Amino acid sequence: QKTLQESTKSYDAELLKEQRSLNDLYGALNRAKEGTEARRKIIALINSQYGKYLSSMLTEKSTADEIKKSYDKINESLRENIALKTQKEAIDKIQAQGIEEQASQLQNLRDSFGEYTDNSALIETVIGQVVSKVDAAQREGVSNIKVLYDVQRELLGAIVGGGKEVSEDMANALDAYIRSVYGTAVAIQGVKKKYSPLIGKDADEGTGTTTTT
Repeated sequence: QKTLQESTKSYDAELLKEQRSLNDLYGALNRAKEGTEARRKIIALINSQYGKYLSSMLTEKSTADEIKKSYDKINESLRENIALKTQKEAIDKIQAQGIEEQASQLQNLRDSFGEYTDNSALIETVIGQVVSKVDAAQREGVSNIKVLYDVQRELLGAIVGGGKEVSEDMANALDAYIRSVYGTAVAIQGVKKKYSPLIGKDADEGTGTTTTT
């Protein structure tokens, strides 16, 4: 939530800055008299700074309607580009925080295995399987509680051995890892939902469905 609030603030600040610069240029253009050097310079400056957003450049012969349409197109493009940039920055931050937490919990899980085995090859195999299963479950919309039970039953048994229960440290590390994976996905989905109206994309695109309890 904090990252999303910071992202929204950053978006608003950058958009306001760009819009005011744009408004200053178009205001000067509208005040400049036709055929003057001042008008030619302003048109050249608009084309230089914003021409990449326009299908055709402004000229000294551009009508008032063409100027208005170019302003609207640039304004729309600025909104979309700033939204894309701000969305990416927010998602990158959320992912970095999530990965750091998940790496920490995987190490805790790995350490908890030491109570049962010193077979490092087996430990790393099970860690890899845990990561794969949790990622797949999150994408498929399986609840975090169900995947917790499934992983304990299907994968951790290889470490613990038949008939034995997993340790509290092992269960807590696994639960924290799964909650971090799911929480990160939910946070990213929230960011995409926030910016999707500005960039014309479905907020659920590429996120999967996440159910947390």
